[in-house]
Amino acid sequence: MAFGSGGFPPSGNSYSVGNPPDPNATAAHRGRSWSRAPRWGGDGAFYAGGATDTGALAGAFNRTISRVLDLVRRHAPGEHIYLNAVVTDGDAAVACRFTTDDPANADTLYTNRGRRYVCEGGVCRMLNPGELNGSAVMVSSEPISGDTGWEPVPVNHLVRVEPNLVVATQAVSA
Repeated sequence: MAFGSGGFPPSGNSYSVGNPPDPNATAAHRGRSWSRAPRWGGDGAFYAGGATDTGALAGAFNRTISRVLDLVRRHAPGEHIYLNAVVTDGDAAVACRFTTDDPANADTLYTNRGRRYVCEGGVCRMLNPGELNGSAVMVSSEPISGDTGWEPVPVNHLVRVEPNLVVATQAVSA
């Protein structure tokens, strides 16, 4: 599923920021609205001075992973955690690829940057894949097209997607 820069529709197997795909291209995209998601606030963990702060989102993700690790240690010692997830506030996002198992057993996670994700004649692809200053970013559990721009996210790392579409990875610090 692809998402537009104006907001994020319900969850799917992939996440992208930038220009939305042609809404008539596939059944998965028909009839979807591109409305802005509600902003998270409460304790101010997701916003600094009213602006999106992926550092705060990443910090919240790390604290959550730490809590999950504590729960597993107490209630399911010896069990492994496999976590691929995305948290967004409607303007920015942080995705996670994490496991306590051997890294070879971790679920996969990929990013793709480009000018725009399009579907034409039943074939979907990123225009200008790998373009660092493009207007679209996708995060997906596996490459969803044959284009060359898919980059694997390292195991036990977060991917930060800023509102200006700058992408950075950092190690999970749970």
